[in-house]
Amino acid sequence: MDAAEKPFLMVVEDVFLLNQGRVVRATGRIERGRVRAADEVETVGFGGGSIIRVAGVDGYRVSHGEAVAGMNVGLLLPGTEAGAVARGQVLAAPGSIGAHAAFGADLALFSEEQGGAEVRTGSGTVTRLVP
Repeated sequence: MDAAEKPFLMVVEDVFLLNQGRVVRATGRIERGRVRAADEVETVGFGGGSIIRVAGVDGYRVSHGEAVAGMNVGLLLPGTEAGAVARGQVLAAPGSIGAHAAFGADLALFSEEQGGAEVRTGSGTVTRLVP
């Protein structure tokens, strides 16, 4: 399946407020799918989950009718509150993906003598990890 035929997905790289904060412009590279003006997108991650209607698609300050995978674009999202979209969130086709709050991992730890590297965790614990 071609990347343009998959459900829309774009990682938000930056957020700008336009027209005295009345319009939010979320910029990023479209990873898959396509988006057009009047399409609905869902914010995913960091407490997202809201559905937003896209008012316009622009690339390098030129308005486009639609944008496809591989393009760097800005999506105009009027009526969206300033903090509703943040860098690192994902804009996606509604219901196509979900966020995960936790994950599991298997780690192989080695001592300093065995060539391990330093790893710091959120709890302040320092361990050695395989290089």
